[in-house]
Amino acid sequence: ASGLGWTTELLQTLFGIRPWKGLSVGFSPTLVFGGWKDAIWADSSEQMCASLISLAVPFCESLVDNAWLGVMGRHLPHLRALDVRGNTSLYSMTGWYDGRATIVPSVPLQQSLIVLARFSGISKASVEETKRIHPAAALPLTVVLDSGGVGLGILRMELRSVGTNGDDDGESNKKKKKVNDDGDTDATTPMETDA
Repeated sequence: ASGLGWTTELLQTLFGIRPWKGLSVGFSPTLVFGGWKDAIWADSSEQMCASLISLAVPFCESLVDNAWLGVMGRHLPHLRALDVRGNTSLYSMTGWYDGRATIVPSVPLQQSLIVLARFSGISKASVEETKRIHPAAALPLTVVLDSGGVGLGILRMELRSVGTNGDDDGESNKKKKKVNDDGDTDATTPMETDA
């Protein structure tokens, strides 16, 4: 589901409709942290939290900050892709792993996460600091701070990290992965590498 201009009331309704796999509520200046917490903590949102693997909240500056990220780390255990572009009040990914630490061992310690963070307050130094604070959990963290993650960049990066076939260089036998509705991948054809 996606859209622009969401309000707190609409968000609570959206969270309760069904277990979403992907959700985009970007460019919604009226969304605030308190309303988001109410929507996440509502009984009807439990299935959505358990199923969500991709969340985009670009340019929601009144919503997204370090405290919000900690709540998301705690309540979205299977999230693999996060778009926080344009949220200048978000300075660090550490809150995500602080939140996840409260739910381990019910979720894997190491779980890949690709974050689009262009035009946010996150910097290369803050990502390195997060990886120092949470060395095991943040190992598979990829944060895109430039235009390298737009469009299929997320898919290509994920394929490169899982698509090798045991070669030392990891390039010659990459496989293209097809993602089915359950989120499982099936190897199909060799993938061309691009620069």
